[in-house]
Amino acid sequence: MASIGKYAFLVGVLLAIVLGIIAVVYPSALTGSVPVILGVLILLGIITGLAHLSAPHLNELLIAIIAIVVVVPVLTDILNGTMPAVLQMISPILTNLVALFVPIALVVGLKQIWTLAYSRAK
Repeated sequence: MASIGKYAFLVGVLLAIVLGIIAVVYPSALTGSVPVILGVLILLGIITGLAHLSAPHLNELLIAIIAIVVVVPVLTDILNGTMPAVLQMISPILTNLVALFVPIALVVGLKQIWTLAYSRAK
């Protein structure tokens, strides 16, 4: 199951980057397909999260994802004020990556909460 998670994560990251670049370079190619793209990335995130439920480094994974998800809006605000052209180029990629990472954090976070609650109840 862990190898499925690795491949789902790899495919998700590659899709997020490639489709983000396509959205910048040739935006009309993706017209109307944004909900499908985000849905696929969310599904890949859920698969990745479920596949990593028994991984030994769940806390580190969760902290890294939370850091990325928290930093993206701050980076977006900074770039919007200083370099809007750069923001236009990377915004679709960041949106896609967040759509992939948030479900992973949700699944892993819920598992960690369950583990903590269950261990306290014993």
